[in-house]
Amino acid sequence: MNTNLKTKLSELPDSPGIYKYFDKEKNIIYIGKASSLKKRVKSYFIGGIRLGPKTSKMVSEIFDIEITKTENEVDALILEAELIKTFMPKYNILLKDDKFFNYIEIKNEKLKVLDSKGNSKLENIPRITTTRKKENPDSEYFGPFPSGSSVQGILRQFRKTFKYRNCSKIKYNRYQKIGRSCLFGDIGLCSAPCVGRVTAKEYRLSINQFKKLLQGNSKNVLRDIEKEMQTASKNQDYDLASKIRDKFQNLVYITTDYKDPSQYINNPNLTDDLYLGSLMALKDAIPSLEHIPVRIEGYDISNIQGTNPTASMVVATNGILNKNEYKKFKIKTKNTPDDFAMMSEVIRRRFKNNWEMPDLILIDGGKGQVSSAMKELAKLNIKIPIVGLAKKQELLVLPINGTYDILNLSKDNLGLRLLMNLRDEAHRFALNYHRKLRRKEIS
Repeated sequence: MNTNLKTKLSELPDSPGIYKYFDKEKNIIYIGKASSLKKRVKSYFIGGIRLGPKTSKMVSEIFDIEITKTENEVDALILEAELIKTFMPKYNILLKDDKFFNYIEIKNEKLKVLDSKGNSKLENIPRITTTRKKENPDSEYFGPFPSGSSVQGILRQFRKTFKYRNCSKIKYNRYQKIGRSCLFGDIGLCSAPCVGRVTAKEYRLSINQFKKLLQGNSKNVLRDIEKEMQTASKNQDYDLASKIRDKFQNLVYITTDYKDPSQYINNPNLTDDLYLGSLMALKDAIPSLEHIPVRIEGYDISNIQGTNPTASMVVATNGILNKNEYKKFKIKTKNTPDDFAMMSEVIRRRFKNNWEMPDLILIDGGKGQVSSAMKELAKLNIKIPIVGLAKKQELLVLPINGTYDILNLSKDNLGLRLLMNLRDEAHRFALNYHRKLRRKEIS
């Protein structure tokens, strides 16, 4: 291994993106994607790991590496597909003919569904799968995608949200006959229309939303799901509203900031530029920030019905989520719904530890939560800029000279989008810990 290659391997970032391998003649011989460039690329060069014949030969020819960081894994998937199609590297699985390209197929199939009275009726229950041939006139096809990994990656990303079926008619009928769902239904990756967990109409609505997403209409899909959530809430069906909210938040996370591959191709430093832009936008928006915030900490309380309350601290370093720095807290002083007191406890406990100090604190909530955090910081004689982010309208709550300024930034503001991402991550992390404690209590 040459010195240049060793240096590049030692400097790989722990972030999503794509990597290109070059031979001595500067030809691209392989293009891959990774959720962590550092872990994935280094895995090719770890001694003692048995590689397949093709992979071993490829590694022996690697002379140089180039990487492009992306904002998320989906961007990496799409960029990988575009680059493979453009450069056709010899060690990628080359799919040079349209008939070998991969498509997402939404196949309309008439199947029996059960109504609330247990009666069966034939309904269209679309099946989502992949194919290399566009043969069925009753199916809808999306693609082509130049590799199986690209299309499978996209489907994995969205199945948690849309919970579609991919089983054959035979499997569907078999599970319907025995009166229970398959493994995918049990683990929440299929909504199980076979056993009536959803109606045919509800199932098709979800599939139609997925179609819109594949057609690039993510904003319309999010708007429709938000309306469903509001309707369920107005009807006081809070369990359904909670499930729709989780679906909405998952989709926001997955679809945020899709980038056209050409943006990364034209500017390989696009991700770094966006991170810097988001930090500069925060400095411009928050008067108490004297410099660009290198470390931002976000806090959230998960307090459902007052039982097993938890809290989270998540961290962004230079605008990038830094999961190695996350902390979780089991609330000790309160077991009744009191977000303000719980926030006070978390801030007090966090700043009694000798952890790296943040440049900015983000609180999930409004004036009450921000005030609680500020009082604890004052007791500890700590001065750190602090901001709240109210969920409903994404308003920033800025404490200024004993009062509060409410800032309504454009949803396109890079700084606001960074804070929203951090807030959503704090919510996810706290909620996961809360659920873990509840499951432990039940068992």
